[in-house]
Amino acid sequence: YNQLKEIASTAAPVDAEFVDWDKDEYFLPAIGIGECAGVAIDLVKTLYFEAEERVDTALNSLESGKFSDAVYHAYTAFVQTAKAFLIGKEVKTNSQEKILGDFSEQFGEAYVSFYPQTDFKTWVLRAKKDKATKAFAEEYVQQAQLFYKKLSNAYNKVLED
Repeated sequence: YNQLKEIASTAAPVDAEFVDWDKDEYFLPAIGIGECAGVAIDLVKTLYFEAEERVDTALNSLESGKFSDAVYHAYTAFVQTAKAFLIGKEVKTNSQEKILGDFSEQFGEAYVSFYPQTDFKTWVLRAKKDKATKAFAEEYVQQAQLFYKKLSNAYNKVLED
């Protein structure tokens, strides 16, 4: 950050900074037609896709006997899935713990039936305190996969209707 901070400053730009590489004309730092404006995406679907990738990575780590990695990737799958769901419901998200807390408070009981005697946030955060044994990793990854499938299927059903 400190190394890049100086060159990222726009306080005193020089003329050369207003010309794209391999171009001769100056550009204007304004919103217009270009690569940034060229694509519209379904943010929620993209977030679910990223969650699916996390689940796959967790499964691969589990298969390779990397139980700590599997738990970490399953944890990120839980967070990413909950984030996708919340954004789809127009709930603002920022930190991982807030995402888990908001999901737990607003939707946990309705969408998750596999965690016993605790709220969703506390259940997911076991990844930070429980030892990543083979048994824990297998259970945790399986639950992340079920959570992802349930919520992404619900979202896809809404898109179809």
